[in-house]
Amino acid sequence: MKQSKVAGSTILEMVIAMLITGIVIAMAWSVFSLVLRSFDAYQSKHNDTEQLTRLNILLQKDFYKATIITRDSGGIRLFTDTTSVRYELDSSFIVRHTVVTDTFKFQVTDPVFTMNSVPVANEPRMSEEEKRIDHFNMTILFNKRAIPYFYDKKYSSQDLINRTDHAEH
Repeated sequence: MKQSKVAGSTILEMVIAMLITGIVIAMAWSVFSLVLRSFDAYQSKHNDTEQLTRLNILLQKDFYKATIITRDSGGIRLFTDTTSVRYELDSSFIVRHTVVTDTFKFQVTDPVFTMNSVPVANEPRMSEEEKRIDHFNMTILFNKRAIPYFYDKKYSSQDLINRTDHAEH
């Protein structure tokens, strides 16, 4: 009977193969970890940008729909024929109060409220009409950059004539 030799590997060959496999797995894990961190950073930045865009769209829409906009203690109030929306401005966030409350965590600086280019104060003795505004601007700090936002309300002549009880028609 003839003996046949079975081809095999030595222990040294097995150790070298395992070492090479370990190096390849470590490199793949490093690349995967790097890609995952990059995706998380992108996702976070995208979510922040989406929130900033949502705030801007809501403010534009609310300004467009409003029949009267007034300065409020700590923010602005926008009135439509059926509802009102209140924006509370704080140095570190903006809260939109309506049927659903939205909170936007952005640092707000330099809010300016004007009517016919005249600053509107917010004093308790002032009437709602005296607190009416037609322009609002603020600066939002986003990713270490200051971004200015401007919102205007174009009142119709009828709105402006009807705004006081003693107006002559």
